[in-house]
Amino acid sequence: MSGIDVRLVTDDALLADWVTVRNAIRLDWPIGLPDVRHWRKLDPDRRDWIGLLDGRPVGAALCGRDDWLEPERRIGEAFMWVLPEARRRGVGAALARVAGVHQRALDLVGVISWVSMRDPDGLAVALHLGFEEIGRAQLVRLDVAAAPELAPDPPPGITLTTLAEHPELDRGCWEVAREAVVDIPGDEPEQAPAFDAWRADEIESPGTVAEAWVIAVAAHEVVGYGSIHRSADPALCGNGLTGVRRAWRNRGVASAIKRQQIAWARAAGVRSLRTSNELRNAPMRRVNERLGYVREPDDVVVRGSLP
Repeated sequence: MSGIDVRLVTDDALLADWVTVRNAIRLDWPIGLPDVRHWRKLDPDRRDWIGLLDGRPVGAALCGRDDWLEPERRIGEAFMWVLPEARRRGVGAALARVAGVHQRALDLVGVISWVSMRDPDGLAVALHLGFEEIGRAQLVRLDVAAAPELAPDPPPGITLTTLAEHPELDRGCWEVAREAVVDIPGDEPEQAPAFDAWRADEIESPGTVAEAWVIAVAAHEVVGYGSIHRSADPALCGNGLTGVRRAWRNRGVASAIKRQQIAWARAAGVRSLRTSNELRNAPMRRVNERLGYVREPDDVVVRGSLP
């Protein structure tokens, strides 16, 4: 254990080290300093740590609340990453301990995390800590240049617009999210947070692309939407929630939204689009498959209590 030092992230220098370590593990979705600053602002109770081995940053961790989970369940979120060359030397254990202390300081009975199957060591560590697998998220990616050029072709009665064109439709999108999120299959119930928190998280995020946030409107009512966020790599963007009101599902609304987003990505020079869906969310998985998204290693959703 000699040579291991865990530091609370309190300045931009440590935060930059944190981002570097995290991005070295999660190569599929690079993030930047503005993203992390935004997330820290959203959750004042979140804490981030950097793990040092002989003075070199080799580990990163976080623990905080999650506004998308039902608060009465007292479940938060936690993540931990250690560079491969520094594993099995006590860095992960040291990070888990400080995160566990913070979990209890927040009066959380447990936390959930997402572990990429690109890095099987991560799942092994989570299971060793006593976490249990509660779900899997299927990650898929679209090669935009290779995707067929399809017109949005919304169903009758639907008009497609964007958040950039009509920012006043934000509350209607939130109403869709409130209805759609609770219907997503999973062992840990989710819900859309209150409007202001939802807007801060979704629309005010540094990566949000308003001109690619496609909104489906029927008779002046928002009945569906799909968001897009940029990663730290401008050529890689991600589809966020694609939500449709229950009364309008199974009519092709979600497909039309995504086709318009793919057209935007092609025009904007975006190389690839990435998204994920719970494995049990068969309807949205079928939409992605039909549009040409190709499966990548899954994320395993785990739940447990830190030591």
